Amino acid sequence: MDTIDILRSGRKNRFVESVTYVNYISVRRPIEAVFDYMTAPGYWPDYHPISKRVIPDPDPDRWRNYPLWPEKYPLPEPRIKSDVFKPFSKDEVIIEDISLGRLTQRIHWICLESAKPASLSIFGRSNDFGGMLIFIEYSYSPNGKDGKITDVRRLVMVAKNSLAVRLMDVLVMNKVAARIWDQALNNLKRILEKNP
Repeated sequence: MDTIDILRSGRKNRFVESVTYVNYISVRRPIEAVFDYMTAPGYWPDYHPISKRVIPDPDPDRWRNYPLWPEKYPLPEPRIKSDVFKPFSKDEVIIEDISLGRLTQRIHWICLESAKPASLSIFGRSNDFGGMLIFIEYSYSPNGKDGKITDVRRLVMVAKNSLAVRLMDVLVMNKVAARIWDQALNNLKRILEKNP
């Protein structure tokens, strides 16, 4: 767990304790193909076990002047994503419905940074049942001289005060989250390598 200085409001610094997960996987596909598929939100339900639906967020104004986490990203100029089956671009907003057993959340995502084909950083928040704050950073790099294998690193930071973490203790959360994110990346690998 890390403690991250995240929001500055007036003279006070506010802190959020987070639970951090890092996963790695190698996919036998060129880096552009992996980036384009993984960063297109419309495909997330195809491989992520808790992702149920992704749609454009009709209300980008909910992000205006929102103090972001982590602080290193400037305030965005939020705009509706017109096509969820194309890579997420900086400042675009979407809604993802996720479901873990009976726990359902509607997460509003904003793309903080997209540097094709090397990285993507997104931030999500939900107001359901007490709220959730989550930050995800994907990093991509070619593996080998032929460029046909891509290494993927996925870093996920979930605010410790998020509903999912509060409902389960951290040890249970770690076990469940690790299994879900491992399954997501294994599903991704299977889908991408099956359909070159």
